[in-house]
Amino acid sequence: MIYQPIGFDLLPEKFLFSDLENLYTTILDKEIDRRNFRKKMMSFGIIEETEEFSNKKGGRPAKLYNFKMAEYQRLEKEGFHFEIKFA
Repeated sequence: MIYQPIGFDLLPEKFLFSDLENLYTTILDKEIDRRNFRKKMMSFGIIEETEEFSNKKGGRPAKLYNFKMAEYQRLEKEGFHFEIKFA
């Protein structure tokens, strides 16, 4: 199935990658293969890791990510299709 990356609109400017995974799992009501999801999302080049960490307490601090809207728009003009494979 082909989708728009709705996380652009539903997540804050900087977010945890796990928040992105949880968003798609919830909205699609299906389990996503977490390793493949991360690999695929990063390969698109529309998400980048920041140098900042989450300030959530408990556990190891996790890096924050942000969307690269300009890159997404460039890819979309070239015929890019955002697709997610389920587990």
